[in-house]
Amino acid sequence: DANVLTEVVYLYQRSGSGWTQQALLTPPSAPPTCTPSCKTALGSQLALSSDGNVLAASVRYSTSAGSGSTAIGAVVTYARSNATWAQQAYLETGGTLVSALSLAGDGKTLAVNEGALDPLHGAATVATTTPFVRIFAQPGTGTWSQQARIPAGLVHALDITGSRYSTMALNHDGSTLAVHGLNVPGHTTPELSLKPSDLSCGSLAADGWHMALFARNGNAWQRQAAISRGLEGSWALASDGNGLFYGNALFTRSNGAWVCP
Repeated sequence: DANVLTEVVYLYQRSGSGWTQQALLTPPSAPPTCTPSCKTALGSQLALSSDGNVLAASVRYSTSAGSGSTAIGAVVTYARSNATWAQQAYLETGGTLVSALSLAGDGKTLAVNEGALDPLHGAATVATTTPFVRIFAQPGTGTWSQQARIPAGLVHALDITGSRYSTMALNHDGSTLAVHGLNVPGHTTPELSLKPSDLSCGSLAADGWHMALFARNGNAWQRQAAISRGLEGSWALASDGNGLFYGNALFTRSNGAWVCP
């Protein structure tokens, strides 16, 4: 069908100074709810484990816009055995688009944003809809299951400065999650409507962004800290999860507590 588009992912491997294609990955078949003429977009969001043996890729199924249109967001994981890649899992997110994901370095924990993007900064959807992050985990057997569903400030903001997306990152062992989120005053979810007393460091701007830092204890997740640097958007999380570079400053964690520089 000339009207149907399917996007794929190419994987390349380096040997010495040369690169060769190792695999071409295709998405799973479209769900029955997305036919006929379902378009498939694979790989708008990608993440590799540190050893290069696990790949997480977003996949979106959609039909034409208008009455009866369909949009389904999900994540597919692929695993490599020697030089052969195969699909490992298909994980539904409950939303229409995956705009952010993060795979832990060890390839055993995956964080995915849930739901559609919030179209406008300050729009009703931002004020009434709670964006969530779904955490999936697998013990190494290749079987993934949902471990947590965390309310977090992952949004898409559009204003006079342009379009901005939230981002997130897991540390190497997947026990720490950092989310760069938007503050939404008046929201019913604490992770979105922060108060000055919620902050571990920094001052809170009404329309500013913040870093929310979550930690895992067993299979339970909780927010450890919230740090604000206004409209600052550049940041990086240390592989051990105990350091965060944000707003030209280094924040460190000791015994579960984050220390301001």
